Amino acid sequence: MSKTVRSLILFGAPLVVCVLNIFHPVHPEHTPIYSTIHPVTGWWIALHVFNLFGFALLGLAAYLLIMEREGVAATVAKAALIVFVPAYVGFDTVIGIGTGNLVKYANQLPLGQLAAFMPAIEAFWNNQTSQMLAIIGSMAWTIAMGASAVSFARMRRVAAVALAIAASVYTGWGASSGAYGSLLWWAGIGLIAAASLLLVRPALPYTLLVLAGILLGTAHIPPFGPLAMICFLGAAAFVVVRLARYTLRDGNAVRT
Repeated sequence: MSKTVRSLILFGAPLVVCVLNIFHPVHPEHTPIYSTIHPVTGWWIALHVFNLFGFALLGLAAYLLIMEREGVAATVAKAALIVFVPAYVGFDTVIGIGTGNLVKYANQLPLGQLAAFMPAIEAFWNNQTSQMLAIIGSMAWTIAMGASAVSFARMRRVAAVALAIAASVYTGWGASSGAYGSLLWWAGIGLIAAASLLLVRPALPYTLLVLAGILLGTAHIPPFGPLAMICFLGAAAFVVVRLARYTLRDGNAVRT
């Protein structure tokens, strides 16, 4: 693969995912999904078709970022990305395109039939298969980003591994408890970022990759998904510009 194509995928994929999901409709809790999708059915379906390709290319971009890295952390990251792509794309396809087409069909029904069809839409939206794919895909992404961050750490590797594990646990806690997006949750994000900046070197790419893992691992709707992609882009830019001078020897980055 040429450097031009590699750079196009590495930076283009997260940028596209970022821009697309800035405009992702946000579904308020405890309201029927029909009420969210009904006014924007066409865009909802189109967005999730675009995301189908966007998330697949994002997985490739994440792989290209660590393609030349060696060691346990890089291997874990690459394995997690293999899980992320089919699981997350599968989840977003079922929930996004599937629910969108059900709502599109419901929009054509008489009011009397619509009321009877609404529970079917809600049941599809909350189906266990897509929820399981979401959990698997989200955690795979968080692990992939944490392991990628560790693979770039040149100093304090124990702290790097501990913080990456903490980030994965934090993502799972935030999603399972419904606490994500709260003031307390954002404070936790700030604490993890501060610890990463203080304890690991190089601090910037490590911290940005960990944050990219937590944020997209939580959700791809705004502000989480777009912020995750900004973090990923920042880390990728740092790696390409600054860490290109280093090569990996015996699991450690050495300046060339």
